[in-house]
Amino acid sequence: MKLLIIKSFVLILFCAFGIVSIIGIDKNLKYEKTKPNLIEEVRAKVENNYLDKKIIEAINHEKFDDVEMYQNLADMVGINLTQQTLDLIASHNSIAEKSWRNTKEFTSGFFTGTSKSAIGMSGTIASDMTVYGDLRDLKIEGTKYQKGEAYDKFILQLSLVGIGLSATQLISVGVTTPLKVGVSIVKLAKKAGTLTKPFLKTLSKKLSKTVDIKILKSVKFSIFNLGDTTKTISKSVNFKPMSGILTDVNKIQRNSSIADTIGLLKYVESTKDLKKLGKISKQYKGNTKGILSVLGKTALRTGKLVIKYSVELIMMIIGFIFSMLGFFVTVSMRGFFKLPKKKVQVKKVVSKAKRSKK
Repeated sequence: MKLLIIKSFVLILFCAFGIVSIIGIDKNLKYEKTKPNLIEEVRAKVENNYLDKKIIEAINHEKFDDVEMYQNLADMVGINLTQQTLDLIASHNSIAEKSWRNTKEFTSGFFTGTSKSAIGMSGTIASDMTVYGDLRDLKIEGTKYQKGEAYDKFILQLSLVGIGLSATQLISVGVTTPLKVGVSIVKLAKKAGTLTKPFLKTLSKKLSKTVDIKILKSVKFSIFNLGDTTKTISKSVNFKPMSGILTDVNKIQRNSSIADTIGLLKYVESTKDLKKLGKISKQYKGNTKGILSVLGKTALRTGKLVIKYSVELIMMIIGFIFSMLGFFVTVSMRGFFKLPKKKVQVKKVVSKAKRSKK
């Protein structure tokens, strides 16, 4: 019996030492997340006049924002453009030509609410900030809704949210302006077709909790009753469901630009992607769009977890291994848990057997 107690104690000791080792390993494990080196990855992909070709292609299609984007990207990764490319850029950046182009695009963006250039998009955002843009879209889509015609529910809802935020801007002295900018960017991204289906679905669900378009049944569209319209709509809007996304969108815009943010949204499929994009834009600023245009959505991947080893960790691992070895050796010993035979009981059984024979 004493031998069994001793053996059990040894086994418990091995197990306890193993548990202590596991706890020690867990406490001494230190993880470090490595960040992908996006600059090196871009540099590896833009060799052999890649950027020169992209710039010439952009100029031929009159995408002058992309010309500037690729030029800045070349500066970031330290690649020299050819003299031919530089001369071509200079010929399209004369003061007179650029000034006329910018004026035309800004005016068009302000009044139409659609544009493909950075200046034109700025005009569209400006029109929303003056409430004109939201009222314009509300008039277009809201009238269709009231007549029972096909309408863009997403644009209609965003217009209502934008008008509601315009009213709160006056009350909150501009505190809600970042949300207002976020609404305008998302609305323009929808018109430009840069919202992915998964992200559009997420936004639509949140918008349905933010505003009910049935409010339009009691609203008349007129520039003369602007104050009453904005107040009525503002009371029916719950900004909370959309505030997180709109804040994240505005952060990306502050790190890069309005046009870049609209272009970058084509890489976003979830709110997690949006937050990752926000972190990248914080690090790479105006080069964010250029990086993603080269690397694609792989730039949004997270870094790898790397274990940092220490002397304490190694000692704990060694202790755990020896503890487990001792445990398995102990339990595999022959007769480890067997009780010793009681000879007295055997003799009694034999004597009884002899008596029965007699």
